[in-house]
Amino acid sequence: MMKYRTDGKLAVVECKKCGGNGYISWEVIMPQGFTRDIGYPDSETAECRDCAGYGWIPSHLVVDTED
Repeated sequence: MMKYRTDGKLAVVECKKCGGNGYISWEVIMPQGFTRDIGYPDSETAECRDCAGYGWIPSHLVVDTED
């Protein structure tokens, strides 16, 4: 998702860390407990720190490292 200003210049860019949805998720292994005889994989989700949950970053804050 890219948004453009009226003069045609890019105003915001999609966050690359979260893919534009504003949240990141990762796998967490839950340990064995009294009610469960084995551990199991689960997932955790949190707001993306790079874009603060918006899914985009203002273009003036993005540093282009590609040559």
